[in-house]
Amino acid sequence: MTVGGLTSATSGADVFTYTAPTGVIFSDGFESGTLAAWDGTLGNGTLSPSAAAARSGGFGARLNDTASGQYSVLLKRLSSSLDDSYTRFSVRFSGMTGSPTVAYGRDDSSSAVRWILYYDARSQSFDYYIFNGAGQSSGVTASGVAPVGTWITVELRFTGTATGGGQIWVNGVTQPAWTISGNFATTAPYQRLQLWNDALGIADFDDVNVSTGQTGTPAPTVTAITPTSGPAGGGTVVTITGTGFSTTAGATTVRFGTTTASGVSCASSTSCSATSPAGSGVVDVTVTVAGMTSATSAADRFTYPGTAPMVSAVTPTSGPAAGGTIVTITGTGFSTTAGATTVRFGATAASGVSCASSTSCSATSPAGSG
Repeated sequence: MTVGGLTSATSGADVFTYTAPTGVIFSDGFESGTLAAWDGTLGNGTLSPSAAAARSGGFGARLNDTASGQYSVLLKRLSSSLDDSYTRFSVRFSGMTGSPTVAYGRDDSSSAVRWILYYDARSQSFDYYIFNGAGQSSGVTASGVAPVGTWITVELRFTGTATGGGQIWVNGVTQPAWTISGNFATTAPYQRLQLWNDALGIADFDDVNVSTGQTGTPAPTVTAITPTSGPAGGGTVVTITGTGFSTTAGATTVRFGTTTASGVSCASSTSCSATSPAGSGVVDVTVTVAGMTSATSAADRFTYPGTAPMVSAVTPTSGPAAGGTIVTITGTGFSTTAGATTVRFGATAASGVSCASSTSCSATSPAGSG
């Protein structure tokens, strides 16, 4: 403490300890500017702590391969073997067009592979494979979620039990198809983490964490919106219900499709309001907090009514009172989906409606007069 410019001397009585979250086995954000927390490196690429590789704080780890055939590996032997684990890290790929290995989870004594994560720069995807006790693998693909040059936070669950499996989260979001379940019991559990780059280009890593419980803040969710439609010109105030919203001004972003909404205000972590932008068709309303965006579902869909169809001509323009004349209708905004377009002569519905395109339909006139 400092009072009047005088500071107290330090002693054992004034020591305060920050404890790691329960269940954390290993954590390193490279803030020492060294790799001292790790057990070594492998490969013939360049691997070093770097300020340019930092996602948060002052340093990250840069794995840089500049020639074909090079690879770089950062190795950590965990303090205990894990039957159920969560491995989380942030990664950024730069100057890369190939498909590098990103990370391995291995048994430490036998080097048996328990899980592998690959990246595909072409499809901006992660492929996550987990292995059972017989060494057979099962995999899931998280597609289109990891652009080159962008920081991505990945969390991998591996459960090496008879009722185990795996799951991947990307920026706090997962999907049902990104989950594997089955018998993954093994006598060689996960106890060694390896971060990899075996492709031309740079892989930067930061904020690495291995634990027995999920460490990442989950992405927000949208469970309902009210109302579910509004005019194409925008201006509809929509109430969004879900989880994980932030009440801090400016911390929550709402989008209708790819367009940002205005007037976002969150009364609680479960309720926000936002004003719809101009738009068309059916769009998903998504919420982004701290870089994590809600997964889309049927519950978040907002509909902009389409433009009314227009009739510019009919041929022929007359027919018998008994009806039965096939009339060609020209205009715009027609639907070719069966049953979606209705034609009326006055107040009476026509029969035999068929639309060859959005600008041409035919219909059979009903009986009428005038």
